[in-house]
Amino acid sequence: MAKNIILASDSAFFVKTVDVPASMSVADAEDFADTAAETMSPLPADRLRRGFFRRGSKMTVYTGLFERVFDGCPQSVVAGADLVIPASALLSRIHLPDGAYFFESEKSVAFIRISGGNWEDFCAAENSGNFEADFEKLRNFSEFDKSAPFKRLVLSNVSCSARGKLEFKISVSDSSEGAGGEIFGSAKKADLLTADLRDRRTMKKLESVKRKRAAVAVGVWAFPAIFCILFVWQIAHWVSAVSTASLEASLEKIAPAASEIERRSEELGKMFQFTSDKDTPLQMLALVNSLRPDNIAFLKAGTTAAKEIEIRGSAPTIAAANAYYNALSADKRVASANMKTEAGKGSARFSLTLKLK
Repeated sequence: MAKNIILASDSAFFVKTVDVPASMSVADAEDFADTAAETMSPLPADRLRRGFFRRGSKMTVYTGLFERVFDGCPQSVVAGADLVIPASALLSRIHLPDGAYFFESEKSVAFIRISGGNWEDFCAAENSGNFEADFEKLRNFSEFDKSAPFKRLVLSNVSCSARGKLEFKISVSDSSEGAGGEIFGSAKKADLLTADLRDRRTMKKLESVKRKRAAVAVGVWAFPAIFCILFVWQIAHWVSAVSTASLEASLEKIAPAASEIERRSEELGKMFQFTSDKDTPLQMLALVNSLRPDNIAFLKAGTTAAKEIEIRGSAPTIAAANAYYNALSADKRVASANMKTEAGKGSARFSLTLKLK
């Protein structure tokens, strides 16, 4: 995983390439991908995460179960990343000729067959560290002819610059020729945004919060500084306007005004400091996640008001959900908590609302 970039395991996804109008707008493409993802899985839409990339009139859509897509990665880390994408989505930024490919990333090995420039077949498995075993498993699953030629692609050296440019290296070996080589790829964050697997509405809220906090941070320092500058300017103005003999008397005249400016500056500093100390959605999410046992899974999380967060999730039993509720209620940072539970087949679902102090 490069800095601020999370590459999800390809084994967590169903992948399908569909036809779309080449002139389709980005907003319409988002909705189209949502619909395609829902038709690819029998599971409820709120449990799915999807990403996609486009090439002309073709759209390749990734669909995965929430729990598998983010398996082993804390939700606070997921929320704070610049990008969370399937590992194989990087291949959309390089040109691969038609043929069969076995693509290895840190977490998975994927079989991809490209025809006419489009991804016609895709299946993946967890990377066991034994390529021959993974190759045999995927070959059987995809019914790929063992004697047919293919290229093995190994992803390495993934990095992200301070400006958000993603760079990576892929080692290439040919099964028939035994020849090797390297492919160097790069992409801007904007080039891969549609492949991001996080809920887009939640991410828009987080981006808005980040911008507001940045504005508040500037205000904390700017407003007191402005008042200080005005204060110094006023003194300079008086010094230039009066003679040296009357300087002491003049300072006595402006002393009350100077004291008032200083008092207001201090009050503004306190006001902005108070505003910047409010809990962000990321901080609230980190709190509820830190108390979450392994058998509790979050399906959806979002803020409903200031210092208030709503969590929808699943638990093996209602008793397990109640235990989690009791742990949250007992935390000294929680002002109040309410939970509704519903029993299902083999598991329980809950809706939990927390208000922090």
